[in-house]
Amino acid sequence: MNTSIQTSQKFPKLIFLLSLVIPAYWFLVNSFDIYKWAVLGAIHELLAIPLLIGMIILPIVTIVLCIKNKFQNNLLNIALAIFLLTIPTFFFLFN
Repeated sequence: MNTSIQTSQKFPKLIFLLSLVIPAYWFLVNSFDIYKWAVLGAIHELLAIPLLIGMIILPIVTIVLCIKNKFQNNLLNIALAIFLLTIPTFFFLFN
């Protein structure tokens, strides 16, 4: 009966991947003038809201899963550390 989300191996890998992609996206978007190119600006406008929601919801989901797994899953622990380090950095760096 190991079919639950917290014991699945795909879900922690997905969270870990998103914990790397979301901060990388925000760093690149805030480092360059993306509206210089119309296509890049349009892609940014389409991705901004979903990734902002992910930046808020995914750390909460990661904390809940870490607590349910009693901090035994290393990918979730690393993803949580990445989120906890990047969120304050972005609020102070790009404010």
